[in-house]
Amino acid sequence: MNEVSSQNGRKKSGQRDLGIPHWVRACHICGIILTVLGFGLSMCVNGFTFPLFPSTVELPSSRIHAIALDSQGRIYTYSQYTYRLQVYSPQGEFIRGFSSHGLSACRIDSQGHLRGVGGNWVFTYTLDGDLLRKERYDPDVHGEEFYARGDERITDASGNTYGVMPWPMIWPRVEKVSSSGNRVIVISQPLWMWLIQSPFPVFVYIFCGIGLYWTWYFVERRYNKRFVAIGCDKSDVVKKG
Repeated sequence: MNEVSSQNGRKKSGQRDLGIPHWVRACHICGIILTVLGFGLSMCVNGFTFPLFPSTVELPSSRIHAIALDSQGRIYTYSQYTYRLQVYSPQGEFIRGFSSHGLSACRIDSQGHLRGVGGNWVFTYTLDGDLLRKERYDPDVHGEEFYARGDERITDASGNTYGVMPWPMIWPRVEKVSSSGNRVIVISQPLWMWLIQSPFPVFVYIFCGIGLYWTWYFVERRYNKRFVAIGCDKSDVVKKG
């Protein structure tokens, strides 16, 4: 009898010492939410789903991989994660976007067509995004056309240079440098669009979510071992806050 009373006393005295804290369960819930959010966004804003978005929808810039200029000063940016070419006014206002093949460089030719190279092929589009033709890439023929000037910096007829800013995967922007040296950011994106940008910070949500989930797992495992060590069932213990 005394032994039973002693055991019950140990359970009661351990109610506040052995209960799993609420912050552990909060980590569990936040971990699940962040992981689902990260995977969901990575599936929605990527190269597999880009054909589903109409041309009037601006997608996150993600990683600006190449830029081009037409005769009217409009800026074309290509994202290697969304497989999308997006068109902006000379002032950086979004005009339209259209899907493309995977490109490593693009330019506007003398006929006013947008040409891009991807893998072993050269694609020619209208400025509205319609594919005109596809031809085999020849380094001797197309190498200088696409790669002589670089694919992340271009100069217009007035001497203004447009270039992708450093850290384009984290903070994609296009800077305009005038012939006199004045610098201005012409293409950027609002914070809400940056928050759904892939691969960063969307993948961070996934990593943080998994980390929080495993925090809950290991802490609960530690508490379970403490329950076993004192010889009681954790269902008899009031979870503490």
